[in-house]
Amino acid sequence: MKWLDEPHERPLVVLGGYGSGKTTFASHLTGLLATRAMSDPTQRIPVRIRLGDLTEQNNLEGLFGAHFTAAHNARGYSWQLFQELNRLGRFLIVFDGFDEMKHGMTLPVFQRQFNLLLSLAVGDAKVLILGRDTAFKDDTEFKAVIKGKRRTVNGNEVSYASRPECDHVKLEPFTIEEAHRFIRGYFSLLARTEVADAQPEWVEGRLLELLSPHFAELVVRPVHSQMLCRIATKPNWGLSEVDLFSLYDRFIEYLLMREVDKPGRFAGFDVGVRRAANASLSWWLFSEEGASTTSVSAAPLSLFKAAVGNVDHEFDNEALVRELAQGCLVEKGSDIVYFGHRSIQEFLASEHLYQSCLSPDGEKSGAVASVCRWATDQVCEFLDEFFVRREDGKATATFGVDQFLNYPGSLDLDRLTPYAIALRHSDYPSDDLPGPNGVWLSWLSRHKIDGAFYEAGAFDGLISIVRTAQAPMEYLAALHLLMSVFIANYRETTPVHRAEMVAAMVNPKELSEVVGNALSRRTFSVHSSRDLRSYILTKATSLSKSPVSGNLQVELDVAEVNDVTKKLLGFLPTRSSTVDVLSAGTPILTAEVQEIMRRLRSFPGGETALGQGRGDNVRQFFDANVRARIGAVEIATASRHAGAAPRRPRPTVGSPSKGR
Repeated sequence: MKWLDEPHERPLVVLGGYGSGKTTFASHLTGLLATRAMSDPTQRIPVRIRLGDLTEQNNLEGLFGAHFTAAHNARGYSWQLFQELNRLGRFLIVFDGFDEMKHGMTLPVFQRQFNLLLSLAVGDAKVLILGRDTAFKDDTEFKAVIKGKRRTVNGNEVSYASRPECDHVKLEPFTIEEAHRFIRGYFSLLARTEVADAQPEWVEGRLLELLSPHFAELVVRPVHSQMLCRIATKPNWGLSEVDLFSLYDRFIEYLLMREVDKPGRFAGFDVGVRRAANASLSWWLFSEEGASTTSVSAAPLSLFKAAVGNVDHEFDNEALVRELAQGCLVEKGSDIVYFGHRSIQEFLASEHLYQSCLSPDGEKSGAVASVCRWATDQVCEFLDEFFVRREDGKATATFGVDQFLNYPGSLDLDRLTPYAIALRHSDYPSDDLPGPNGVWLSWLSRHKIDGAFYEAGAFDGLISIVRTAQAPMEYLAALHLLMSVFIANYRETTPVHRAEMVAAMVNPKELSEVVGNALSRRTFSVHSSRDLRSYILTKATSLSKSPVSGNLQVELDVAEVNDVTKKLLGFLPTRSSTVDVLSAGTPILTAEVQEIMRRLRSFPGGETALGQGRGDNVRQFFDANVRARIGAVEIATASRHAGAAPRRPRPTVGSPSKGR
């Protein structure tokens, strides 16, 4: 409690993995402080806010207003009064779950929202923020959000002047001794209260199973220890084959079986119906800005009707939702329901994604973008296991990849993980996918998506794809990726890298013919539909002298290349880090002409490609007088997805697991 009692301490961030006890810690702390404040009016009053309900459309006044009026009906509340009491040090504000707030946001939006929370750290206020450490992709994001630091274009680290720096601590998982102590106490309690006629010998035998080395890695997360103890109360359930996936699978079944067995529950809705309803609701909540809480009245009736199917019942609409929104969900008040733990919602969401063949919105046009945006890392890990364990995993994965390859809308290239996972389990070869979406998915799946734009080998691989791509749309897709990698790494690129990038964009035969036509006529226009590579070079490059060597150099406008590729592809692929750099001013790529020609000759088959006078013509493209004769004309292109992938029938999902 030292941080709480010391004046003018920085805001504190508590980090931990999923199931490490962050929310339990927040509940315990607020309960302890509430008890203390009730007996001593001079003590701080804890105010705990779940951040899963905060999106970029919200503001703090609305968030706290809903908390103090709708949820708790605090008499005399006003936002102005709350702000003043907070400044005077009357509260401890606990924001729980910043990772839930962050999901689906770009880094700049997340930073703005986090800074919004920190705006309450004024005067003698105390602000405590909790969330998963996996919310940050790398140290740069961590420093930007938690420490309020960023790097200038020249690599110098500076602090944001308008916000405080946060201190942070890591909530460690259980030690094995702590886990075993918890299991002994908790399971003994459950055996006394939930297991009929539990004999001491059976309890001791079950404890020996729970404390075996088999569960050593699993039980260090408090949530797993709790779940394992719960399913162990089923005397006829074996534990020897329980692993992470089957733990969640069985625990959800356990919750729903208890619900079905309760007096007054409608027997016509079995565990399967209730599970389908909870799974579809869990995904719907994710698609609603990553939420974990909803009101019964707001939950879409269509989800529950779809789960019920043809089962006869006499429930009206509201009663149907209330009947099925039980078991995995916890009721709060008369209308609010939420998942007791985020990871349970994530497992059910992954189950719904699998059952829907990665088309949770019924193959509507935005289904792929929705899956990419809202599937968290943990949802993706569970989804991977569904593909492995279910008999229809390959057919389901292949259908999901089909949907992705034929998707015509915008994509966030940082968030293709669900489909990269599906690709691994599908019938498709990972290195030869059709269409531009196939280029992105194939390349990103060969690297870890979060780090693909920063890995050392990623650049060389893309150079090869750009150089050898035959289909126009695949060339455009690869070129867009290459520009994104350059933007992410431009401080580290060498003159050879930059020359290779420009050289990879050159088709010697095509560019030689363009120059030949320009030399034989007064002017010549390159067409985007006929001379694609030469068209982009003409649009995006200019000539100058190197201020260092005085040699002729090419200046490639990376932003112009991205604009052209996006326009010709007919959509706007996005990457949050790319967008950040673009907004700050995209770097111009410069490469000396002689080094470009050297790179062209060094490519496999380069000498042959530049033979028969083509090398001289390519060299003249970089002559200002010749370039003045060449213009660029954009011609409408065909759909980027024409014939991208076969339209297969949706597989029937529902085969049993392969065991384990």
